[in-house]
Amino acid sequence: MPFEKSAIPWNKGKRGLQVAWNKGMKFPEFSGENNSHWKPKIEKICLQCNKEFEVFPSFKRAKYCSFQCYWKNLKGKKPWMTGKKHTKETLEKLKSSGAFFNKGHIPWNKNKKFIEISGNKHWKWKGGTSPLYETLRKSFENDNWRKKVFERDNYTCQECLNEGGYLIAHHKKPFAEILSEFLQQYSQFSPMEDKETLVRLSITYEPFWNINNGKTLCKDCHKKETFKIGG
Repeated sequence: MPFEKSAIPWNKGKRGLQVAWNKGMKFPEFSGENNSHWKPKIEKICLQCNKEFEVFPSFKRAKYCSFQCYWKNLKGKKPWMTGKKHTKETLEKLKSSGAFFNKGHIPWNKNKKFIEISGNKHWKWKGGTSPLYETLRKSFENDNWRKKVFERDNYTCQECLNEGGYLIAHHKKPFAEILSEFLQQYSQFSPMEDKETLVRLSITYEPFWNINNGKTLCKDCHKKETFKIGG
């Protein structure tokens, strides 16, 4: 997507400001034997060096204490299928099970269209607005709107007041709702057939780019805000 000449990235100079909430923290009450899923290790004997080693029960089939011993044990051995071929009976079983495709195999759904669940027959159909919605959200105008919201809020979450990190320019009034009102105003145009015309009209549609409808939120606060308003 295009940027203005000399544009400054919104996250310039913000590196290292975001710190994981649990960095350096340990939870001994849930570690080791205190964990409800804890299982003691079992002892095994390495087939290569004959040394004893311990593994968790999930690795009870382990035969070697290390990769070094594993590769040493393989050295000089030939793969078990070397010089052998599958029998005709085995090949037929593989074919019937779909283990591999024959040369020239054509997928069952190639070039097939599921008309019964396409377009306005799909349960999530919203009048064919998806391509227009995505175009507007990826537009230069929308990027510029985000930048202005971040700059106004000094790259600070307006809920928890944390600075930097992963920030989101949140729409107080949902973008989808604004788009719906926009399409009602220009109902003479089709979102699919007249998409380019609607994109040009959107540039001067003030509700899309009103920075008073936006506020800077961090990822966690944005989730809370989204669930609070129901999407």
